[in-house]
Amino acid sequence: LGEYATTEALCHEALALGQELGDRYNQAIACNILGQAAYDQGQYAAAQAWSQQSLALEQQLGNRWSMAYSLTNLGKVAYITGAYPEARRMFEESLRIRQAMGDTRGVAVCNVRLGETAVALGALDEAREQYDQSLHLFRAIGNRWGEAATQISRMQLAFARHDTALALDPMQEALKIALDLESLPQIVTLLATAAPLIRQGGDESWASALDQLLAAAPTSLHDYHSDAYRLLAWIKRGGRRVLTAAPARPAEAPAEPPAAPRP
Repeated sequence: LGEYATTEALCHEALALGQELGDRYNQAIACNILGQAAYDQGQYAAAQAWSQQSLALEQQLGNRWSMAYSLTNLGKVAYITGAYPEARRMFEESLRIRQAMGDTRGVAVCNVRLGETAVALGALDEAREQYDQSLHLFRAIGNRWGEAATQISRMQLAFARHDTALALDPMQEALKIALDLESLPQIVTLLATAAPLIRQGGDESWASALDQLLAAAPTSLHDYHSDAYRLLAWIKRGGRRVLTAAPARPAEAPAEPPAAPRP
């Protein structure tokens, strides 16, 4: 919280100076940072206001990259507050700008965001198409973090389709990449998702141990290694078969994967 307070104080100073000098470019940057800080702290009305202000300045300047960034931020606010049609509109506008600029990574990020929004709207086939496009683009540019994030989204789509067994392939692919990259947030997300599946498969002891580990929330990657590799072996050994035979029970909703940095 102290870091956010410092960031906000500096941005307010920069904003005031930019207004005094008529420097709209740096005003827009300050508004963007203030919007992201507000979003991170759950202050969504403030995040929306700052992002709208930055977008207005960027439109005056004709700065397309920054416009796309602000549109994505507005889409994130709309999504998290349940305004899904508005979120879709913002992400689509950002996508069009990024496509025109040749921003492959940015397009892939928008595809993921549009896929998540489609899931929320119940348009599961549309979500699959968005994730397929994102996966193709991230692979084309060699962005393995983005590839893992998309696989996590594909896993969540399988849960939305109530097909737990189908979720294991993207879970496995995402976990392999996350381990290679030592991406702790993704590993934690995948283990949290797997715990109820492991319980559903009949291994209460391991599931409970995972619950305890995740509740303790250690910050060292080493603390999660054994369970992560055990999960890979469990999937390969027949986790799908075990889950298919087990009584159907909905998996707990996994945590949202962190940004890539997912503008």
